[in-house]
Amino acid sequence: MIDLRHIDLGELAEADGVTLRGRHDGERHGPCPKCGGTDRFRVKRYNDRDWFACRQCHGKPGDAIEYLQWRQGLTYPLALSRLGMTGDRQQMQHRPARSARPVDSVGKPIPDRLDDPPPEDWQTAARDLTESCTSRLWSPAGARALSYLREKRLLLDETLAAYRIGYNDKDRWLTWGGKRVFVARGLTIPTGYGEALWRVNIRRPVGEPKYQAVTGSRVQLFNGDALADASVDAVICAGEFDAMLAQQSAPAGMAAVTFGSELKTPTWEARYLLRRRRVLIVFDADATGEAGALRWREYVPWAEIVKPTAHDLTDMARKGVHVGAWLAIQLAGDDESRNLTRLGDALGYTVTISDDGGRVTMRRASMPIPASEAMP
Repeated sequence: MIDLRHIDLGELAEADGVTLRGRHDGERHGPCPKCGGTDRFRVKRYNDRDWFACRQCHGKPGDAIEYLQWRQGLTYPLALSRLGMTGDRQQMQHRPARSARPVDSVGKPIPDRLDDPPPEDWQTAARDLTESCTSRLWSPAGARALSYLREKRLLLDETLAAYRIGYNDKDRWLTWGGKRVFVARGLTIPTGYGEALWRVNIRRPVGEPKYQAVTGSRVQLFNGDALADASVDAVICAGEFDAMLAQQSAPAGMAAVTFGSELKTPTWEARYLLRRRRVLIVFDADATGEAGALRWREYVPWAEIVKPTAHDLTDMARKGVHVGAWLAIQLAGDDESRNLTRLGDALGYTVTISDDGGRVTMRRASMPIPASEAMP
C-alpha cells in the first residue's frame, strides 16, 4: 500500500501559488488553485494523511496523488514520482483510469471552467484606488506623470480618460479582506473585462520590475472587451501603453489587446475569443519579444508574427510612423494591396508597393520618411 502519511498536501498547494490559513480544528483553507475564490479550497488531516477538497470544483476529498492528477494533469505513476515514491506494477494496473481532458482544435486543454475575476471586496478596494489615482493624474500632483504620458508615450487625453489611467504619487497600502496590500508609486493601469475589474498594474518610475501588479490581481486581456465584435481583427501588443497607442490610431475593425507582458501564456478564453479572426502578434524587437511571440503562436497558430520597425510601436510612432496605418497594412492580404493607396491618401501618406516581395514604403505627404524607416 502507498504510504502518504509523511506528505504535506498543503505544501503542494502552496507550491501552486495558494496561501492557506489555519483554523483551530487543524483545517487549512484558502483560494482554490484551479477555480479561485477565497476560502473554498481546504486541506485537513484525517486518519494519518492529508486530504483536500474544493466546494466549487472538487467536492469529494482526495489525497496527494489525486491532487497532482487533478491540478497538474499527471498520470498515476508520474504523480508518485513527483512525490518521490514508487508503486508496484499491480497497483498501477488496478488504479482507475483517469478520463482524458477535452482539448481545443490545436490540442490545448480546455479548462473545467473559465477563470473568475478577483473577489468583490478586492474589486471595491481596487476601484477606489484607481478612481483616486485617476483624479490625481489630472491634478497639479500628476503634472509630470501626465506630461510623460503625452510626450513620451504619445497618448491622447481622451485615450487616458477612456482607459482610466491614473497616478499614485506615493507608496501606499490597500486594505481588502482584512489584509493590507502594498501599492507602489507610479502610473496605475486598470484592466476591466466584462464589467469586472481584474487587474491594476503599476508602471513604476524607478526600480525593477518596471511593472508590478497589485496583489490580488488576476490575468485578463487588457482591452479584451473590444473583441466582443466578432468582425474585428486582433493585434496582440507587448504591453498596455503600446495597446492604447495602437487602439487610438487604429482604423475601424481592429482591436489592440495585451496581457501586459510578452511572457504571459494566452489563456483558453483568450484563444477562444481570437478564433476565426485575423491575428497579428507585434511584440518588441528583441529576444524576449521574439520568444514571447513564438510561444503565443504555439497556442494561436493562425496568428502572424510581425516585428516593429523600431524597438516597439511607441518608438515607431516617435519616428513619425502612423502606427494605425502601419498595422492596417500588415493586416491587408495580397489581394487587398490595391486598397493601400486609398488608405494612405486618407491618412495623409503616399504608399508605394515594390515589385520585389511587396515591400511597402509610406511617406508623409508633407515630409518624406527616410528609406531606413520604410516599413517591411
